[in-house]
Amino acid sequence: MRLHRLELTAFGPFAETTVVDFDALGADGLFLLHGHTGAGKTTILDAIAFALYGKVPGARGESKRLHSDHADSQTPPSVVLEATLGGRLLRLTRSPEFERPKKNGTGTRLLQPQATLTWLDGSGENLSRITDIGDEVLRLLGMSADQFFQVVLLPQGDFAKFLRAENEDREKLLEKLFDTQRFGTAEKWLADRRRAAEGELTTRQQGIDRLITKVGMAAGYGGAESIGIHDSVTWSQELLAAARTTLAEATTNAELRRKESAEARTEAEEQRRVSELHTRMAAARTELAAYTASAPRRAELERELHRARLAEPVVHAIDEARSAVRDLRRSEGATRGAAAELAERLSAPQAADIAGVGLLSVVMNEPIGAHGGDRDAPDQPSGGDGPGTRVGRGDHASDGPRRVPSHEGSEAGRRSVQAGTLDVEGDLDAAISQWNALLGVLGEVRADAVLARRLADDLVVHERESDQLTRRAAELAQRRVELPAAIGAVQEQLREATDAAAALPGLRNELAKWQDSAAAAVEIARRRPALDAARGEHDTAWRAHLEAKERVLDLRTRRLAGMAAELAGALTEGAPCTVCGSAEHPRPAQPTDDAVSKDAEDAAQAAEQVAEAARDRLAERISAIEREIEALTARGGDADPVTLADAVRTATHRFDDTADTAERAPALTSRLEALRAEEAALHDQSRDVDTRLGTTTANIAATRTRLDELTARLRAAAGADTTVDARTTRLESLITAATTLRTARTEEATARDAVRTIAARVENLARTAGLVPEGYEDAQRETGEPDNRTARRTAADDADASVVTEMGAVADADTETKVVAETGNGGAVGLVAETAVGEAAGVVSETRVVAGTGVGTDSVITDHASSSAERDSAEQASAGRDEARVGGARAVRSELEMPSLFDLFDEDPLDEESADNEPVDDEPVEPAPPRDDIALLTAYAQVVTAVARTARQQAAIEGELTAADRARAHAETVLAEPRIQAVAEQTPGDLNALEQRFAEAQSALTAAVAAQSAATERVAQLEQLGTQLWGEVERIAPEQRAFDELAALAEVVAGRGENNRRMSLRSYVLAARLEEVAVAGSLRLRRMSGGRYEFVHSDKAGPRGKRGGLGLDVRDDYTGAIRSAKTLSGGETFMASLALALGLADVVAAETGGLVLDTLFIDEGFGSLDADTLDAVMGVLDELRANGRVVGVVSHVDEMRQRIPSRLHVVRGRSGSRLEATVA
Repeated sequence: MRLHRLELTAFGPFAETTVVDFDALGADGLFLLHGHTGAGKTTILDAIAFALYGKVPGARGESKRLHSDHADSQTPPSVVLEATLGGRLLRLTRSPEFERPKKNGTGTRLLQPQATLTWLDGSGENLSRITDIGDEVLRLLGMSADQFFQVVLLPQGDFAKFLRAENEDREKLLEKLFDTQRFGTAEKWLADRRRAAEGELTTRQQGIDRLITKVGMAAGYGGAESIGIHDSVTWSQELLAAARTTLAEATTNAELRRKESAEARTEAEEQRRVSELHTRMAAARTELAAYTASAPRRAELERELHRARLAEPVVHAIDEARSAVRDLRRSEGATRGAAAELAERLSAPQAADIAGVGLLSVVMNEPIGAHGGDRDAPDQPSGGDGPGTRVGRGDHASDGPRRVPSHEGSEAGRRSVQAGTLDVEGDLDAAISQWNALLGVLGEVRADAVLARRLADDLVVHERESDQLTRRAAELAQRRVELPAAIGAVQEQLREATDAAAALPGLRNELAKWQDSAAAAVEIARRRPALDAARGEHDTAWRAHLEAKERVLDLRTRRLAGMAAELAGALTEGAPCTVCGSAEHPRPAQPTDDAVSKDAEDAAQAAEQVAEAARDRLAERISAIEREIEALTARGGDADPVTLADAVRTATHRFDDTADTAERAPALTSRLEALRAEEAALHDQSRDVDTRLGTTTANIAATRTRLDELTARLRAAAGADTTVDARTTRLESLITAATTLRTARTEEATARDAVRTIAARVENLARTAGLVPEGYEDAQRETGEPDNRTARRTAADDADASVVTEMGAVADADTETKVVAETGNGGAVGLVAETAVGEAAGVVSETRVVAGTGVGTDSVITDHASSSAERDSAEQASAGRDEARVGGARAVRSELEMPSLFDLFDEDPLDEESADNEPVDDEPVEPAPPRDDIALLTAYAQVVTAVARTARQQAAIEGELTAADRARAHAETVLAEPRIQAVAEQTPGDLNALEQRFAEAQSALTAAVAAQSAATERVAQLEQLGTQLWGEVERIAPEQRAFDELAALAEVVAGRGENNRRMSLRSYVLAARLEEVAVAGSLRLRRMSGGRYEFVHSDKAGPRGKRGGLGLDVRDDYTGAIRSAKTLSGGETFMASLALALGLADVVAAETGGLVLDTLFIDEGFGSLDADTLDAVMGVLDELRANGRVVGVVSHVDEMRQRIPSRLHVVRGRSGSRLEATVA
């Protein structure tokens, strides 16, 4: 490194621009930098450091205040340094961070630091980024800022501190100068490995501790925490042996308890079997007794089942009759509905002027069949077809007793009904004919209605067209007002599109330029890593070449040193020596062990040439890449990538926006032409619209006049209706209603005939089955008709007696059930209960029928198959049943009840719908159907209902009889079993005592088994845990040994443990470097001190456990004693410090690759030397000037000005400092 020129502006005490020419000052190799204290001598060194590294050494760099207070506040501080670094001539320009007052207003503006690196040798890319410049300087110098401050700028007073410092302080400085990072990494790696291994070992030890705790818990041992790892295996085996002994004892006890429990179980089960057989025997005997007691009940059920089967044909016939009556009721309702519909339509006010309204009284007052009922009630006329006749809901309630009429007695009434029907139908036909004639007349007027509707539609169309034309005229007028402004706007847009098209080529070129710059920036970014890699390879090749060159020089020096031996080897006896010419060779030189041959020197020379060629190739490669980067820079690629990206994005947007605007020009041209064409056509359109509007107004007036004429004619034809269509619709609805009424009356007559036919068939079937109502034959013989009131009263009395009889039977069944329950026979209980319930259900069903109809069961049926003796037996069997069983029987039998067969016949012939539509009392209606057929069906339905049973009910009766037989057979089978007969005479023992004994034995067995299971589980756990514990203890032993070795090594490397010198690995490396520094410094210290002093490196540990290895003492040759550096005088301390600094500079330069330092500064300290010592020091400085090195001495000692002719005087003043140079 050689400095050439330094320029300072507003930096430190220098307000104006100040220039230092180091080439002129250093021409003699030594110059003096002097001046008063505080003038700015050290500032020159700070400026050099700042130019190279962007910071100044020591505490001065912490304030970051480098601007000169003497300079103008608007002038930014700057430093320019021209130097040769690593063989490259360059210029470094730096400006520090600076707060400048604002030019406008108050306050300050912060200027960021700036730097540039300019290559002055004509090759390479100039740099402007601070980080890039820092990397380049570090690469060229090969040393950091701290190393430079200590090696090149030998600091004022720092090396005196270094000489007297403690080991820890000395270590901090040496770590800045020498790279010990890899050794520190090794220390950290060992420490991390130790911590990781310690964590793993601790985890495994904790696992063993948990296993010891589990073993203690499994064995019930409470002191497991006091057991050590090494003793744990033996301890766990002892606990396992004790657990196995406990298991053997528990197993023996469990076997004994299991035997006792089995004996107790056998005795209890035998006694339980005997008790169960006795219980079954008692139940069977109870079932037989119940079967004998239920004989009367079974006989009654058989008679009931026989009567039900005889009534089945009559039930089917009555079902058909029910369907026929439903059809008749529906026909009657349809007739009433049709009549009401027709009456409603005829009563409308709009129908008052229609012919045929007189039919309303006929429709409302002429019922079907009003003549034909053979009724004896004195309050009703026999004919029934007067206008005031009305049959309502309460007719039969006031008729007196209902009779069962003879089927043959109603023929005359039927003929009377048919005659009445024919008269009403004739009137309906006449009205329908008149209304059809009126429809024909309305059809002739319909053409005028069609024309009127068409004219109305035309009028709507004309009015709509008029509205549209009016709006269109207003729109055209508005458009004629708006069109000039629209044309002007389109013309303005067209001008903008034309201007954009003209500007488009320039914007395209600008965009291409920015894109090319951005591409160049991308290429530069891609080539910079290649350049850095090539420079790194070049540095490596350069150092390899230096090493090869040094090896050549070393081998050459050693060869020259052994040249005498080489020449002696070529001597021949008697031949003259090529050096001295003597023919005698008494003591020829002998080669040493490290003698170098010519071949070795030639080989090293060839290797040096190969290394040089490799270095040159890499240099050419670097130059080629730099030229490429310079070409890319010429294209603008050196700009900030973010700025380029923003510029490309902005140019792209501008170009796209302009292109979009230019592309609108053709469309805008077409739009402008279309608007002008539209403006020309607006006048013709407005005139055409006005003409069409006048024509439409005339058509509206003519159409409205014609429509008024047709409307008057149609109103006359419609009558009371608003329109002809309404009058037509009304007539059509009247025709439809009349036709519906005529059809309904015909269907009602047909349904009435069907009812009469099925009533005759029911009567014949009932007589054949012997199901004739009691009193019916006597009443018929006397009057030809049954007396219903007498028959109902008789049936009610018989029903009361039957209910009392059946209630007794239910009470007997309940008594039998209680007896069976007390004996404990479960099977008999179910059978008897089922029988009683079924019988009671039949009684309830028959009673319900009797209560609803007033006709009893036994009193209304003539049953020739039943004898009086059987009836007496049934009455005696049912006399003992109580009322409580009737409720249960009814609940069970309710699901089996058959619906009453005569409910439909006995209900009111008018359903709810007909009742709702029923006319008021003062209006005549058609009478209900004749009562004789329905009364006949009702009477026979009452009789059949009393004896009829559904299939489910019959199945229930059969099931009850079969169940009784099965219960008897089962009881006989049980009593016949050999096991029952064998224990019949035995008396059961005390079962409870035997079961108590068995329970106690079972409890003892459970406890013993639990103890055995717990002992077994404990043994299994201890075996498993003991095996795991054994394995873990065996596995942890080698890990413990490995950890101990690793921990001991980590402790030694960290300077602890068995490391007696208390030196860490880094301290050891630094101690080796310090030893080299001591050797290099001793060479100069001996020269300065006249051979008295030299440095001695000490690696002893410090007192009270302090680390060693970095001790530095001085050996006094006068006394032979090794003294502490702190005992030296001021002058001696300066000499030692200077020698140490120079030695440290040599070692650091060698450490950084053998870099040659052509410029060196020594700051202060010469004032403490005497004349002789100063001469010795100056002699050492003269040696430093060898090989073109320039040494700058900073001192204010007058004698130094006399000894050094080349001087740079720093003159301080009120307006700042200035420089005065004196060149020898």
